[in-house]
Amino acid sequence: MTTNNVRQEQGRNLAGLKNHYDNPRYSDVIIAFSGRKVHGHKIMLAKRSTYFAAMFRNDFKESNDAVVELEEDDPVALDAMLNAMYMNEVPLGFDWVDKGQAPLLRNLILCADKYQVEWLRDECLRLITTYFPDLVYEKSGHQVFELAQSLPEEILTTQKDIFVRSLMTGLLQHSRSRSFNDMLDDHPRLAQGLLQHLVWTGHEMDGARRRYCKACDVAVFTHSVAFMKCPMCRRDPRIGDFNQPIANCERWMLD
Repeated sequence: MTTNNVRQEQGRNLAGLKNHYDNPRYSDVIIAFSGRKVHGHKIMLAKRSTYFAAMFRNDFKESNDAVVELEEDDPVALDAMLNAMYMNEVPLGFDWVDKGQAPLLRNLILCADKYQVEWLRDECLRLITTYFPDLVYEKSGHQVFELAQSLPEEILTTQKDIFVRSLMTGLLQHSRSRSFNDMLDDHPRLAQGLLQHLVWTGHEMDGARRRYCKACDVAVFTHSVAFMKCPMCRRDPRIGDFNQPIANCERWMLD
């Protein structure tokens, strides 16, 4: 079952509690943070979050507690996350840059990752990637790249493929941006993903041929149309085009 199907099924099962965020009716747990006490429902929190599901199991102390204290998180983001778990939708829109909501988006991603609300984390990350293709024409590019740079790499790489595909549009223009390069410096796995994508698929302005050696498994960039020996092992021509999967291709050479 896909993530969207799971969310839809959960949404149908919990629709009756959708409008009961911070509603004392049927509440069986209090979420306390930053001086606030929010009325919650264990069944809702456990269905939306594997973190809370584990917390409320019988072998955890909190399973019988009436109050759960969460004091280490940004209170605005935590409130937004809890509300999103009830509403089953992202509390921010695609205009988050115009509204100056980058700090909230960042903290919401951190909260969703910490409390294992993965669908919310992933949807929030997509709010970042949707901006990438248009940043060539926008002056707000540095804000988006700086936000991505500020996130831990283990969070960013959960959506690495989407980040890479989104960045390919306008990549040459992005590469001239200091904030873009700073982001790649802090996220080497994302930089590696971009490099691998370029190796395998190229760029619209790139005329190089991509081949690989069937003997030593080295990938080769070349502008030569003629068949050639492998520049690494110098064996007889056994060069193939990148039209089939390669088991292991971690080294590249430029002709």
